[in-house]
Amino acid sequence: MLILARAKGLNFPDNIKDIRKLSLVGLFLLFGGVGLVVWAQQWVHAGIASLIIAVIPLYMAIIELILPNRESLRLRGYPDR
Repeated sequence: MLILARAKGLNFPDNIKDIRKLSLVGLFLLFGGVGLVVWAQQWVHAGIASLIIAVIPLYMAIIELILPNRESLRLRGYPDR
């Protein structure tokens, strides 16, 4: 994946401060997102857990529609920047 990103010309972090920030976000996603789902599946069936996880993008879009002073989501997604 890194080779593909480099071939597309995407920039990588070049200082330790950015690498630390990205690593912290990655750890939160790994242990917070995936870890809590694994822990919660001790009491919730896998099908229900997968439905909840699958509709999270919809929840985020609805919350973003409610927030003031934000760029609105259009029918085909966000406008190109």
